[in-house]
Amino acid sequence: MKQFLLVLSLILSPIFITVSLPQEPPVALLLPKNIGELERMRLIYGPQAFHEIQQLEVKIIYAEQGVIAYYGEDNQKAIMVWISRAPNITQARQQAIVLVDGIRDTPDLKFHNFNRQNIPGAILYTIMGMHHIHYVIHRNDTVYWISAAPCQADEALKALGF
Repeated sequence: MKQFLLVLSLILSPIFITVSLPQEPPVALLLPKNIGELERMRLIYGPQAFHEIQQLEVKIIYAEQGVIAYYGEDNQKAIMVWISRAPNITQARQQAIVLVDGIRDTPDLKFHNFNRQNIPGAILYTIMGMHHIHYVIHRNDTVYWISAAPCQADEALKALGF
């Protein structure tokens, strides 16, 4: 009987491990289901999120967690939110700086009107380009990149707690 249970547990344990992975990272809890009238259409996390983040034309430093969310279906009005959690505040600050500098230093991207300001509990970088307003926000050990149409930018910031 003990051998049967051992064999059964060896057979079933990979199934339970496979079913439980991958889990949404805790940073996904920072994302609302809706931003205004736009519904969250896609949520990407785990290895796929890091792969998509690395496809950006900028250098990204190490992050412990990452998630990407897409709201809405119309590309002109869609909102994209990328969130990463760094191992500590210093690395998160560095990640935000590297991200903003990478956007600024890539001439093909055609971004302009870079602005930095302190907001309560965070640093907010505002960047214009590609018919969207882009916000890079550093708060504690977390970095946000929000891309939204100008008419939805304030609503996106509020929905994410800024």
